[in-house]
Amino acid sequence: MCVEAVFQYLRFVKVVNTYIPRFMHKASGLVWGGSLVPVVCVLASRPHCYDSQEHVCWMDFQSFRYALVLPMLVLMVINAALYVRIVCALYCGRERRLRTNQPEQQLARRRLRVSMVTPVMLGLAWIFGFLAVREGRLVFALLFCICSTLQGV
Repeated sequence: MCVEAVFQYLRFVKVVNTYIPRFMHKASGLVWGGSLVPVVCVLASRPHCYDSQEHVCWMDFQSFRYALVLPMLVLMVINAALYVRIVCALYCGRERRLRTNQPEQQLARRRLRVSMVTPVMLGLAWIFGFLAVREGRLVFALLFCICSTLQGV
């Protein structure tokens, strides 16, 4: 999700001179390697934290908080900040510098579409996943499932 956020930022905000050779290869290595870091850290420091209750291997709550929730929250903050930059660039940025022959209504529709689709692509639906606790569990779990399935569309 964060790679997609950086890619969209380069596409909509930076635009010019943003070609990075083999970007997806580099990003894939970073993502796959970075995902292993919390798991390896928990396994190395506290291997007993992986409980096998009810035939499911799952880490205890404290390890879960540091190995999964904390990195996801950091990535969500980064994605949200990049989303704000993208929307600002779409609505506030380039109107004075570039001219276009497209009607203003068509441009407005395109900007609205990008600003509505980008949060889904950036995985900001995980906000609903984090809110799926306690009283609002069912509503937020349903919103999370619906928005997460739209991520690949």
